[in-house]
Formats: sequence, structure tokens, C-alpha cells
Amino acid sequence: MSVNALNRVFDAATALVKATPALGGFSPWPDAPALAQREPTLVPVVATLHTELAGAVSSDGLAIPQHHQDLIDAILASADDIEWRRTYTEQEVGADFMRRYGYFELLGPSGHFFDQSTRAFIGYWGTGLHYPWHAHQAEELYFVIAGSAEFAVSEERCHRGVGDTQLHTANQPHAMTTAKDGHGILTFVMWRGDGLDGLPAMTPDVI
Repeated sequence: MSVNALNRVFDAATALVKATPALGGFSPWPDAPALAQREPTLVPVVATLHTELAGAVSSDGLAIPQHHQDLIDAILASADDIEWRRTYTEQEVGADFMRRYGYFELLGPSGHFFDQSTRAFIGYWGTGLHYPWHAHQAEELYFVIAGSAEFAVSEERCHRGVGDTQLHTANQPHAMTTAKDGHGILTFVMWRGDGLDGLPAMTPDVI
């Protein structure tokens, strides 16, 4: 495990939170949390992250903000030192989904950095993936670092691109479908409230 590489990711995430009022106001962000000893674990999508995220642009074709790029660079530099995870099974989401998504817990009860009041993940989904309906007890805020997707909550559908946020309340079923062209979506996700140490679970389709 490279301590310097993981600290670089945390520092870049801290800069993103400080530059983004929606994130800073959602849940407290610690100044110097303890670094946990977590074993690196790779998932298939890590092998393509450099290609997937190279030259990432916003949905309107413009360069992404520098603090977004700094976090992307930090993630790519430390990708082999991260404990990557996949919550679901192939039976739930399909083999293609399993190959082309992954996330890690940067901050939280079981994260690279320990905290009991805020949980923060960084997740990547490749192009043209449908993330089926699911829910969890904790409140959740998505922030789009790169790429775009259509988010679904109840009967509402909304497109979210670079710099946009999407809120999911406690136990609220939601789904996501990434764009079919260009880059996949890289997200910064924060949890707060009850169920902070839980996991998402699939739910019946809302529509």
C-alpha cells in the first residue's frame, strides 16, 4: 500500500469538497482521519481506467475543472493500491456490468480513511450501463466528476453531467443509465445518517 498515493487521493477529494458547496454542506468532512490498513483489491475495470478516463471532458465537450482533473490523476496514480469493490452479483446485474464497474470507499467505517459520521465513495461505470433499481438506508449525494448519466428516482428522469449532483433520500429506490457514447461516469458519492455502514440492495423496478 502506498501511503503517499492514498494521501494524494484524499487531499484531492478534500479540495473537491471545499470547492463544492453542495458536498461541503451535505456531511462533515474530517481534516486528518486515520489511514486504515486495507489490502489492495483489483477488479476488471481498473485495467481500463487509464484509457477510459484519459482526456475526460464534460458533457458539452469542454475541459473538466482542474480540481476534477486533480482527483482523476490521483485515482489513476494510486489505482493499484486501492481496495476496489463490487457490491452485486453477476446474477443481479449481468457479466458486462460486473466487468465495467467498480468503486472504493475512500472515507468511512470501512474505508481507506476511517470516519464514523461520513462515508465517501468513488465509483466508475462504463458507457451504456444500466444500474438497476436499488436502495439503502443512508441518505446519498452523487457528484459527477466526469462523464454523464440519466438518473431515475420514482417517475422522474434527469440527466446529470460534470459538476451536477443527485440526491437520494433514505430507502428511496433509484437507478442510473450511463451515456452510450464518450466516457463512462466517474462519481464522488457521499452518505450520511442511519445505515452508514450498510450496503445497497436491489429493489423491484419502480416503472
